[in-house]
Amino acid sequence: VVPSLKKEVEGLSEANEKFIARVIDELGLSGESLGKICLVLKNKVQSEITDGALKDAPLEVLFKKTITLDFEFDPECIDLAIEHAKWNGSCEYSEKIEQKFKETKKAESIPAVEISIEEYKFRKLDSGDVRQLYMGDYTDCCQKVRGAGESCVWHSWRSPEGATFVVEKNNKIIAQSWAWRNNRHLVFDNIEMLSGHLGNNKVLEFYKKAAVALKGKLGIEHFQIGLGHNDCSQLDSLKKVEADEMVESPKGVYSDADYNRVWLEV
Repeated sequence: VVPSLKKEVEGLSEANEKFIARVIDELGLSGESLGKICLVLKNKVQSEITDGALKDAPLEVLFKKTITLDFEFDPECIDLAIEHAKWNGSCEYSEKIEQKFKETKKAESIPAVEISIEEYKFRKLDSGDVRQLYMGDYTDCCQKVRGAGESCVWHSWRSPEGATFVVEKNNKIIAQSWAWRNNRHLVFDNIEMLSGHLGNNKVLEFYKKAAVALKGKLGIEHFQIGLGHNDCSQLDSLKKVEADEMVESPKGVYSDADYNRVWLEV
């Protein structure tokens, strides 16, 4: 299926190889995450897939069958379970994670925005998009469940003042920011970029356009970007936020914007 996964795929039935091919084609999985799914298939009995009964079922149904054999989860948390299994297998999946997942926000103070130019798109993820919780897995950073920045993703998921913005190229996430609001200020905590795209100067241009689109909506007037663990070198060209201009970050949440920020003013 994938030359680099020859060892993981070896021993799979033909039906399961076709299942993996669908995972690659429909979800774009690769590397370690795909290897983990291969191991689940090899180590668990997949009779319903192997005998063809589910060969034409929606991919989400097959995923549910696969991960159900690997760990137990609340049926209300199927989207969470699928996303967790995609990156972690059954490792450290717990009722505590499910409980947090169920505590969805009831309101939002950060407006939606979507900007498309050629193969690129900048947008705020929907409040119920479970990818927010594992965003670090998409951009190789700590902002994810079980990561050093786990508190950030739960703030984005549960707080009316939190959100996640992404830059996509050909529908693949190449950059992202946890964002939070303090009164009239919207702060992009930093810009995390996928390896291979660190020099992409188009990313910052989308943030500038987003600031133009968002200014004045729901009372937002000012924009700042954190510099901690910054992946976007172009931020160095922007005006630094002085100490007395630093609006307070969310309490009890890890932030890359606690000490150094720049203005994204329009």
